[in-house]
Amino acid sequence: MKRTISLFLVMAVLIAVFCSCGLNEGKTDESDIQESLKIRLIHKIDDAYKEKLKSSEYNTTAGKIELSELYAEKWKQVSDEYYSKLMVHDDVVQLEEYYPSVDDFHNYISFMKENWNEYSQDQSENYAKILEVVYGSGSMAGSVLAEYEYEMEKDWALQLIDVCEMLNIK
Repeated sequence: MKRTISLFLVMAVLIAVFCSCGLNEGKTDESDIQESLKIRLIHKIDDAYKEKLKSSEYNTTAGKIELSELYAEKWKQVSDEYYSKLMVHDDVVQLEEYYPSVDDFHNYISFMKENWNEYSQDQSENYAKILEVVYGSGSMAGSVLAEYEYEMEKDWALQLIDVCEMLNIK
């Protein structure tokens, strides 16, 4: 529970710091002109996932699990890409107001990832226990859990994209 609270506090502070720091003042970037990357990815990945979820091909429990895992992997690739971008971000001028060094920023991002991994694993395990109580030994629990894990992976990717967009990292 402490990890959960810590993770949310860490994410809230990071987002609040970058929102309030005025990094975009006086600048016009692509997000002012067109949809944000976050919105485009939601349309591309999430909409495709939801559309396929409706198809008869994935209308079985096994099919829903397979589809959820496939699209969770797509979000994982997105999160890995944006995590990597954050880990090489080295704009000292942009970061110096909030972090003593670029290395401290990278350590903080690494800490966020570790906490997120622990948090999402704990949440999945807890949710699986709840589903076991609700559905018993039925097969429905597997597909519901897979969809939950898909949403968790999507949330993490979107959080990383938010931070990258705040820092104008493309």
